[in-house]
Amino acid sequence: MVKLRTVKEWQAAMPRCCLNCDHYLTHRGEWEEGASCKVFGANPPREFVEQANECASWAQLIPF
Repeated sequence: MVKLRTVKEWQAAMPRCCLNCDHYLTHRGEWEEGASCKVFGANPPREFVEQANECASWAQLIPF
């Protein structure tokens, strides 16, 4: 039970930005020139990618 609570707390504290979204396709886990969002089919600008809570379609990054 302790691990479950810890994971939920970690998820709640995570900033919702492109860099940790499951829809953002990047190879390095950081902003890249050619990285794209598979929901919108676009390459978001760096300012948008790094800004928290900008996108309503954010999905938690699957850790495996």
